[in-house]
Amino acid sequence: MKKDVVFLRKMKNHYNEEAYYTMKRAKKIMSLLLVLTLVFSLAPLSGYAADELPSPTNGYTHIAAGTAHAAGIRADGGVLYTWGQNIHGQLGDGTTASRAEPRKVMEGVTQVEAGLQHTVALVGTSGTVYAWGGNRHGQVGNGTDDDCTEPAEIMKEVSYIAAAYEQTYAVKRNGSLWAWGRASRGAVGNGSTSGSQLSPIEVMDGVEKVSGGIDFTLILKRDGTLWGLGQGWKLGLGEDAKDQLTPVKLMDGVKDIDCGNDHSMVIKTDGSLWGWGNNNYGQVGVGTNGREYYPIKIMDGVGVASVAAGTSHTIAVKTDGSLWAWGYNASGQVGTGERTQSYNQPVRIMDRVKLVAADDYSMAVTTDGSLWVWGGANSEYLGYVYGNEDPASRIPIKVYSAGGAPAAPTTPPQA
Repeated sequence: MKKDVVFLRKMKNHYNEEAYYTMKRAKKIMSLLLVLTLVFSLAPLSGYAADELPSPTNGYTHIAAGTAHAAGIRADGGVLYTWGQNIHGQLGDGTTASRAEPRKVMEGVTQVEAGLQHTVALVGTSGTVYAWGGNRHGQVGNGTDDDCTEPAEIMKEVSYIAAAYEQTYAVKRNGSLWAWGRASRGAVGNGSTSGSQLSPIEVMDGVEKVSGGIDFTLILKRDGTLWGLGQGWKLGLGEDAKDQLTPVKLMDGVKDIDCGNDHSMVIKTDGSLWGWGNNNYGQVGVGTNGREYYPIKIMDGVGVASVAAGTSHTIAVKTDGSLWAWGYNASGQVGTGERTQSYNQPVRIMDRVKLVAADDYSMAVTTDGSLWVWGGANSEYLGYVYGNEDPASRIPIKVYSAGGAPAAPTTPPQA
């Protein structure tokens, strides 16, 4: 500061008075610009309060893809954010207003899952299940068929949850499986082939996790055996298989499962990936189109770490962090950069991936915690409000950085 004063005095002594005051005005303008820069850098984005947007953290720890809404849990205290379509209250914010920006719903969340138009969350050390959204078949589980716009407590002592098309599942800490929602073809295990199950009903014991599609359910038991409920051919039991009203054993040696609308994906304990079901768009991934009525191996070699079955496409992450995708691609959900109608074999899309989710679009979280999205016919759930111009991206687009801030379009990471 002293140097500045000395300099200005010299200026006054050696130049005319007009030059002196010109220098002073310039210094004031520079100071004003600095203040404005600080103000705008601290201002909340898009007119929303700062605490409504994801805060700087270590990124997303869990993501879920509904048909037209999405959810994510961030590492800062298990804060759950939702965004997308909200016609039935599936965002859980007490309204039915759709939005592209994530907003906080609740804290202490350890798992979140999304169905057609409903959302389910697992919260806290008590293992409490909350559900909300569309409820025409009782998939919220609160004993009614009225839509629910805010989280409703359903049950406690739960270790795992799943949301299917219009069904919901919970595995309790004692291994018991509970199901509710759409009961068509025996999918919820209440002995009925139609109607609705408005509150949770116990299905079987010894369960590790569960997944479901339209009118069928896959159940992974703690001993690695896979069991199924519902529409027979969707369980891999053959073209003429009857509906299964009680759980039937399907295979051994299973590590993980996920169901699309009409197709299933299974990771076995040796890291191989198997699938079956509707394959009209190559979503099973065996190089052909047309239904696969029995389990068939898709990937071997480098083990598969996780898989997500979307509406009619599939994405999988190998143990080396590479993401592969196949199936229906009319909206770019495979992520190749093309709008080729479909791919019936796995295509490598990006690397350094740790989490995936899929519906009519695809979501991935990379190892740095940032969120990437691609595909889908609408933009409400994709987060493009922050300048990503194409509402149906053909390649992965980084929507939120690891710090939670909206991100500029970025090339997908490669090995």
